[in-house]
Amino acid sequence: MDYEEAINKQYGTSDLGTKILNTLRDEGIETKRQIQESLASIEDLHIRGRSATMELTQGAGLNEG
Repeated sequence: MDYEEAINKQYGTSDLGTKILNTLRDEGIETKRQIQESLASIEDLHIRGRSATMELTQGAGLNEG
């Protein structure tokens, strides 16, 4: 087993995105904005948080959506 396979075996799960969205919807979080706000603390888990994420997306020419 190589490194990537070992990591996937330990931490991987199939359809993780679907499972996350279904759990959020089960909690009454349904709109795109609500989902973004709910996941922001995980998504922005690095130094400077959300402001750094916004700077990176703007620098990369990415737009909301």
